[in-house]
Amino acid sequence: MKVVTQKTPRNARTRFWYGLLLVTVLLLQAVTTIPTSAQGIGMVNQALAKMSPEEKVGQLFLVSFDGTDFSTTSEIYQLITNYHVGGVLLRADRNNFKSELTTDSAKQLITALQETHSSAVVGGDPSNDPLVVPLFIGISQEGGGYPYDQILAGLTPIPNQMALGATWDPSLARQSGEIMGRELSELGFNFYYGLSLDVLTLTDPAKNPDLSTRLFGSDPYWVGQFGKAFTAGIKTGSGSKVAVIAKRFPGGGAADRPASLDIPTIRKSLEELQTYELQPFFQVMGNAGSPEDTVDGIVVGHIRYQGFQGNIRATTKPISFDQQALAQLLDMPDIQTWRDAGGLVVSDDLGTAAVKNFYDPTGQTFNPKLVARDAFLAGNDMLIMGNISASGIGNNFTSVTATIDYFTQRYKDDENFAHRVDDAVRRILNKKLAVSGSFSVSVQKPKIQPSQLDVKT
Repeated sequence: MKVVTQKTPRNARTRFWYGLLLVTVLLLQAVTTIPTSAQGIGMVNQALAKMSPEEKVGQLFLVSFDGTDFSTTSEIYQLITNYHVGGVLLRADRNNFKSELTTDSAKQLITALQETHSSAVVGGDPSNDPLVVPLFIGISQEGGGYPYDQILAGLTPIPNQMALGATWDPSLARQSGEIMGRELSELGFNFYYGLSLDVLTLTDPAKNPDLSTRLFGSDPYWVGQFGKAFTAGIKTGSGSKVAVIAKRFPGGGAADRPASLDIPTIRKSLEELQTYELQPFFQVMGNAGSPEDTVDGIVVGHIRYQGFQGNIRATTKPISFDQQALAQLLDMPDIQTWRDAGGLVVSDDLGTAAVKNFYDPTGQTFNPKLVARDAFLAGNDMLIMGNISASGIGNNFTSVTATIDYFTQRYKDDENFAHRVDDAVRRILNKKLAVSGSFSVSVQKPKIQPSQLDVKT
């Protein structure tokens, strides 16, 4: 009994000290991880508090421009410095890339755009704890070459999505994503919207050549698996410095016409969408399982759905403009979880011929301000303005600036609108902080200099 009596306290003491040591280690781990999250939240809150209404509203807009001129008299310079736009999307059809030395010129342009933006201190006072929120610099580089790649020289050729899907091997999609993420990040891109999660259900693909080889396939499960793998590849290759945005939510694989030319109408109920078209989105949103598999945002397609509520005679507006229908989609548990975690909702291009024809079949009364307002109030956090212009003006710059001015005045006059803007801007700032790491005045520079690029002509 004495032996037992002597050992029992000793074992108890040992368990006590081991337990205390374990608790101490866990507390130390918590202390080392909490500040990172708290610091990020604090930086976002600080930036939001410093922003003027003009600066907040500007964050909502993703713009494009012609050519490569970024001098102080250029329109893009004015949009960045005076209108505080949230991002710039670079496109080949807007002549943003020179045909020779493409990656070299792209690198220099991106660096110049970010440096121009870095001169705009949040709050306008560089002496008072200055902060700079970087631009999103975006590209839709889908793979497969022309016409769906914007940069055609200087990057490693990546297969199109259908070629990857045909392998039935998601690891190849991940490898392709890693290459894409690394190279785009090295050029300075931080916003990738080239991933399509459409499930091909169109019985005659010739009716919509816009889909062609841009989809992983016709099986929702495998489209989701390839989407997850490609997303993880982009994030791994870029070191999580590129936000991944999945396109054409809630799914346009059954569209019988190119959405860029006319608004397609798809006969699908919400229940049918949930069991088929939405499955790939679920896999990279609420059901992703890990941050690297999770997309940062979605682009909402300009697509109408007939029978959305089960009544085959009823048709939604284009989902991108339909507040009730889009809210129903975003409120689904698998998506709401992702949304609650900061998921970003981006409108498809508001300057397409399809949108103009929908709003103004006569071509006489198209009003970008009202189109942007409808898209924003429907639930989109960021708006892709594209080559948008009001009827009778024919000037993209004037239309964009007038829209931003309209939003700014609405922010000042309408408390509910201001609240919606603040919520959207908070999501945008969170994503920008995630890819940049800081809102310090010294904006993160690209990893390599133009002279270091291995440019292929």
